[in-house]
Amino acid sequence: MPHQLPRNPAAKVKPLKWTPKERTVWNTEEARHFLAAAESDTDWALWVLALATGLRRGELLGLRWQDLDLDAGRLTVKPSLVMLKGKAVIQAPKSKAALRSVRLTPDAVAAMRAHKVRQSEHELPATHWQKSGLVFTTGIGTALSPRNVGRSFEESIARAGVPKMRLHDLRHVNASLDLSSGTSVKSVAARLGHSDPSVTLRTYAHVLPHEETAAVERLEALLSVDAG
Repeated sequence: MPHQLPRNPAAKVKPLKWTPKERTVWNTEEARHFLAAAESDTDWALWVLALATGLRRGELLGLRWQDLDLDAGRLTVKPSLVMLKGKAVIQAPKSKAALRSVRLTPDAVAAMRAHKVRQSEHELPATHWQKSGLVFTTGIGTALSPRNVGRSFEESIARAGVPKMRLHDLRHVNASLDLSSGTSVKSVAARLGHSDPSVTLRTYAHVLPHEETAAVERLEALLSVDAG
């Protein structure tokens, strides 16, 4: 027969408490200042698109020109760039929600048109240019290293003098500004590629004071004595 312990040895173990991780998220003024200060940077178009769309880093680096319709002002998120054993690999989205269409702002469209012209001008004299079809590339047309892009972003932040963030945090800036302006959680979830809007709500509840106020007002209307 199995031996029975007189007491539970795990009874005195205190469970770890989950605390939400605080993120540095730029406000509108800081985001505008960053874009203005970084306009001459090599990766400026990448920063503009990240802020305007909320795409993940891998989605930005895996974006192809064929996925962009600048006349319609829209892009389709299809492949994503990941690093496998030190090599950049383009792979399909991990979920159905990640495969989505995102509308671009006029400023983002203008930035991408200018970026395409610059890339075409660079491609002509390059004898070893590799036609990857990617929107954001190295000087020879190959996929960008996420680590190098991260360093470039850090340098742009330092020159702009705004609070430090990771490149991925531009996704949070996009979502926070979008939600705080009154865009519905469902719309933002679809834009970000979240399969469940509750994920968006849990992540960005702190920027939804209007949602909380509206909920209280609806509850008050339902429970009001005068409503009957």
